[in-house]
Amino acid sequence: MRNINGYIFIGVLVFSPLAPAHATVNVYTNDNAAGPTSVEVANLASTTEEERSKTKYIDTGSAKESAAGPAILEIDPVEGDPDHAEREGVIQYNESDLDFAQINIISAEAREIRGWDEKKKNDFLETVKEYSQVKSEQELENFAKGVLLKDENMKSIQTGEDSVEIEYEMPARFLNIFNASLVVRAEVASGRLVKIKYPWLSFLFKKFVVTSDIESEVKASLPEIGDEVLVSFEARALAIKILSNIMKNKHDTVKNSISNIR
Repeated sequence: MRNINGYIFIGVLVFSPLAPAHATVNVYTNDNAAGPTSVEVANLASTTEEERSKTKYIDTGSAKESAAGPAILEIDPVEGDPDHAEREGVIQYNESDLDFAQINIISAEAREIRGWDEKKKNDFLETVKEYSQVKSEQELENFAKGVLLKDENMKSIQTGEDSVEIEYEMPARFLNIFNASLVVRAEVASGRLVKIKYPWLSFLFKKFVVTSDIESEVKASLPEIGDEVLVSFEARALAIKILSNIMKNKHDTVKNSISNIR
């Protein structure tokens, strides 16, 4: 059994990726079952005797043959090994596309702040700056939360590097009988691209606000942004303000018309 283990061990070392291609591995075992095993890794490309070999000793376990267990082999990098520079060089952490995209994403939801008491709301709103003064990620996040606090129909605000997206609750009528509401998603992207979407089940509802009307009004309200990419915090804050104002006006107009019908 000792000889079989020796051959297996040699095979693992020879084909191990830890050993360079131009290195040889020599294994010496003691006659008895106990004691260390000597493993020699020789680098044939080296010039001196000291560089050509590096020897490691492995404790194969207790004196009893039946008590033999796994051994740990550690091999130092050998000079001349093509992988040597990589192992000792600087470790480079690759960032996934998803992590990179999330760096500049700001997200705020109404449910996170609607539970604040009046004092906390008022104290927070005093710290919120005007859109033209927003110069940092934190100020943009505070600006978005301020919009959420001022408008109870605003459900969420999210901004990326070149886009702004909001969710707004609009009045509707289920089966054109029961008063209800639908959450409309409005997005503004670079190049003055505007997308307005109702949820898929909106076909069951009578909608009082037409998506094309919102799109045309938003586009007409974006002259200051123009075709520039929404990379600046100020530009994204302006887009949030424009979207929220238009959606609020649409909502209030529909609400008033429904009240007049009654």
